[in-house]
Amino acid sequence: MTNIITTTEGSYLGLAFRANLEKNPGLMKFDVEQFEEDQKKHRAAMNAANPPKIEPVRVEFNRLRGQLFDHQQHAKAMEIRVNNEAGNVHEFERRITAVLKLKKEHEDAGNLLGARSYEHQAQQLENELADARDRLVKDQRYNAAAARGLREWQQEHGPRLKELQKEVAKLPENNADTHAKELEGSFRK
Repeated sequence: MTNIITTTEGSYLGLAFRANLEKNPGLMKFDVEQFEEDQKKHRAAMNAANPPKIEPVRVEFNRLRGQLFDHQQHAKAMEIRVNNEAGNVHEFERRITAVLKLKKEHEDAGNLLGARSYEHQAQQLENELADARDRLVKDQRYNAAAARGLREWQQEHGPRLKELQKEVAKLPENNADTHAKELEGSFRK
């Protein structure tokens, strides 16, 4: 490093940082092991000061049911998106076939201007078909990921959800349960 300080650097912050680094060369050293040890001490102190609260059975059950519902709805939505996009691809293929038949009919009749018009339509539809196929492939990946996520969630949390369901069934009903049953009965009428 040079000891010449120039003002062409545009900012005095860089100059101040460099001067401080020259005075304290150990300033930019980082000890990972010491940092991890300090983090362990900090986590232990935080856990001692704030012990984890035990979640009531009903609250944990409702949380897990909510997560399961979210995963199921996401998987259904992705499946619907794939089906819609597959329908779009099929429709574009059908429209291209129809346009090509019309083009051929106009060529046979000697109407070259009409044939050229249908040729342009076919090119536009082929571009849209390519885009639809790309979206279909992307949506199929999303669908596979959603199904995999649901399956993994069920493998990880399914047994605990069944245990909680049995425990919740043993609990006495509270006002929220009876109110929910009353509401459920009123909707079925």
